[in-house]
Amino acid sequence: MMIRSETVRWKRRGVSLVELMVAMTGVSMVLAMTAALLHGVLRAQSESRLFFDDERASIRLARQFRADVHAACGMTTAAAAKPDSAEAETLRLAALLLPDGRTVEYSLAAGRQGLMRLIIPFGGNGLVAREDFRFAGPLAAAITTHSPANGRRVTLAIGPRPDAPELGDRSPGTPSALGKTVPRSSAEARRKPPALAIDADLGRDLRFTQPATAEEPR
Repeated sequence: MMIRSETVRWKRRGVSLVELMVAMTGVSMVLAMTAALLHGVLRAQSESRLFFDDERASIRLARQFRADVHAACGMTTAAAAKPDSAEAETLRLAALLLPDGRTVEYSLAAGRQGLMRLIIPFGGNGLVAREDFRFAGPLAAAITTHSPANGRRVTLAIGPRPDAPELGDRSPGTPSALGKTVPRSSAEARRKPPALAIDADLGRDLRFTQPATAEEPR
């Protein structure tokens, strides 16, 4: 007895609208999660780059300040700033006198977001060189001196300003009347300059050298 097997042939049908909508929703969710992940990675990279920029500026400032103080034969500090002084103006912190007659001046830059190092020639006319040390956020800085047992020590202290002015309702990215730029994002607004204290002995490199005379300038 032979049994005939019959092959059932299904007719090919198209994709329904519901299936198409489910597929499109899944693809949209994957794209949204990918975009959010990519945005987080780029933001972390930007914040890391800004952090290392502050670290490099701190290292440069510490190395240069110690070298200037060690090579200086004298120093004058500036008077304290007035509470109502405009932030758009530079604030002179101290001036270091070098043996060759030049002066190295450290000032708080306009906007209070960095320090300036100026080299002024003998006589005070003109400018030899300028170097900027930029940091994040409003900056407070002071240069003080004290006399330990082994000589005169100079300290440069910088850190975030506790009395930074409010942002107000100014548009992002535009400079204010005080010379301060409004942050473009909340992450940028949270950035603060590093707290740093640099100590150096005044004239350390001149201890074993002959003193300069008026007839034979060094």
